[in-house]
Amino acid sequence: MPRNKNIGVDIINNEGSNYLSYLIMKYKQDRILILQKVWFYQFIPGNSNENQEYRVHFAFNQDGNFAARKYIDFKWKYENYEGYQKLDF
Repeated sequence: MPRNKNIGVDIINNEGSNYLSYLIMKYKQDRILILQKVWFYQFIPGNSNENQEYRVHFAFNQDGNFAARKYIDFKWKYENYEGYQKLDF
């Protein structure tokens, strides 16, 4: 585990674009890892990573609640979502 107690994972598609990122953190001293943030990037097919169609950012807390924001960059808009149902995987 790194000193800052966070682990990041980036998943890259065939075009070299980072389309999915995870941030995992250590919770307390119990050696429990929790998923803290997820970023999903949707690109316009056949274009480089400069042409995002939209991106979604998810944030989770230790209780399993989440908040999400969908950014639609080319329209300069965003949509917010919240969930209070515990996600137990």
